[in-house]
Amino acid sequence: MPASAHINLLQNPGFETGEEDPWEIVGGGLTHTSHTGDYAAYVELIGGGEGWVWQGIDPQCAEYLEFWYHGGYDVPGDWEYGVYYSDGTEYWEDLSYMYDWASVHEDLDTTKLVEAVEVWITTTTGYVFFGVDDFDLEACAAPPPVGGEVMTPTPIPSPVMLIAVMAAASAVALGYRFTRR
Repeated sequence: MPASAHINLLQNPGFETGEEDPWEIVGGGLTHTSHTGDYAAYVELIGGGEGWVWQGIDPQCAEYLEFWYHGGYDVPGDWEYGVYYSDGTEYWEDLSYMYDWASVHEDLDTTKLVEAVEVWITTTTGYVFFGVDDFDLEACAAPPPVGGEVMTPTPIPSPVMLIAVMAAASAVALGYRFTRR
């Protein structure tokens, strides 16, 4: 796994600009009920439907996804978070109901390039809400190898080293022994 670059690939990850941009928030908006800072995003569904919080990025290697969430309901809904990869595949995990803020940490497939993240909820009836805050889509320190190949650098000896190695090999081949005086 590549080392972390300590760079968050998401813009406005804690919603602290007070604007939704560049997030797409369907079924909600921003709230002052946040994990940290002044703002968080929320989705609230009444009587059924679906909603999400989504952000797309230029495809890049990401080591992990972290965020904080909480929510409530009177009728259970389906809560999930996911990552979209540039090769057309997706990775999804279920979220458990959490009234208090809880963190999610998901290690990602660093051989693929992430192009979007999403937290999604759906229900057929009743009332469901969730809030999300403090996202971190952590960049890899080095890009993944091209074509899965791992390139190992080969040291090139200096000309003086080559002459010394050839002289020692010739002396051994001719039966000379070196002694210290």
